[in-house]
Amino acid sequence: MITETESKVATAHLVAIQKILLKDIIPEQGLAFSAGYKSEATDIFEIGGIAHSSQHDIVHLGFEWIDSEFRLTEISLYIRQGRGILHIPNCRLYSGSKADPAILVPPLGTSGTFTLAADQIIQRSEVPEHIHDGVNLANRWLDSLLK
Repeated sequence: MITETESKVATAHLVAIQKILLKDIIPEQGLAFSAGYKSEATDIFEIGGIAHSSQHDIVHLGFEWIDSEFRLTEISLYIRQGRGILHIPNCRLYSGSKADPAILVPPLGTSGTFTLAADQIIQRSEVPEHIHDGVNLANRWLDSLLK
């Protein structure tokens, strides 16, 4: 069962990350955000099943307790594809500028990047240069929204 502290931390992150990824766009039917403990194998099937049955792409935030702090440790994507679901774990926020919505950079070995529209997650073939700098900027942006 999730505690009040965990709920507050997860909610603050959901609001901030939604703002970073969508800016002023309001999510519509087809796109959802969720948060909970860091995913285990059974969670992946459960969240994937929810994405499939609800017909929503899902951005899932996973948290765990580290050094007495409830921390965001994963951002995973669940993207509808035909009759199946594409699961992309361990994405990182990336921002070239706070003026534009951030994107999600998957782990090495997964091609492209991901952006959000109001109703879906979109895979792009472009990969930004200087990923490390953009990830750092996005993390500072997130930290500023959480304070």
